[in-house]
Amino acid sequence: MKKWIVIIWIAALLTLNAGCGTDAQQEQVSSSPAAGDKQQNETNTGDSDQAASPYLTFHDLNGATVTLEKKPERIVILNNELTELFYQVGGEAFGIATSAGVDIPAEAADVKQVSLIKQHQSGGSPSIKT
Repeated sequence: MKKWIVIIWIAALLTLNAGCGTDAQQEQVSSSPAAGDKQQNETNTGDSDQAASPYLTFHDLNGATVTLEKKPERIVILNNELTELFYQVGGEAFGIATSAGVDIPAEAADVKQVSLIKQHQSGGSPSIKT
């Protein structure tokens, strides 16, 4: 079960990060449109009253629908096991949580550490009353 949760989180981060890439290629293509695309570009930009669509909509692990209206500018990684994967797919974190025994990737060495995650000794869920 835990394996599936990790796979779902990785898929969610990859989906989120896919939209975090640069628009350099898109700008290059749109700056010199072909003659056939000119009419389509005018159609897309001509209607300014049309509401902008959200940046990303997905379902979290609880089944709730989450909608991001715009591209995230600062991402804090709270699951430090995913930090290396996040950097491998081209992400750049604003902050990361740390945990004993888990190495921080070299790319994240200068990133602000927001907290130290402590392991619960009994193996159960951590208590809120500490």
